[in-house]
Amino acid sequence: WFEVAPRGDQYGSGIWGATPATMAAWRRQIDEKPASFLRAVSPVLQGGYEVSDERYRRPKKEDLPAKIAFWYNLKEVYASCPWKPVEGLLDAAAVENEMRCAMEQLTPFYRMLCKVVEWEQTALEREE
Repeated sequence: WFEVAPRGDQYGSGIWGATPATMAAWRRQIDEKPASFLRAVSPVLQGGYEVSDERYRRPKKEDLPAKIAFWYNLKEVYASCPWKPVEGLLDAAAVENEMRCAMEQLTPFYRMLCKVVEWEQTALEREE
């Protein structure tokens, strides 16, 4: 997403309004492919993106490495750049370049989110 508001602009990638089934698929991704999961979220952390901070009070799983536990207990999943002043939008070429770089950086994270949604959809279809 790319959002413009009176206070500035912000962009990122994520899943809002995640259902318990979505988050179960998210944790399944972590459980089944921890190494590929960490590769997908690494650019998020290295790029200085803010990660959703709403977490379950009680851990969904005990004794996880800190790198995994950080992501495992989220209630919703998103990564966003910090808000930037609206004046930055006046340089269209700079905005375009920044967005291109950001979207390339967020691509592994985005693809992982797509896989989570795909797994959730498959689970829902099996229930029908």
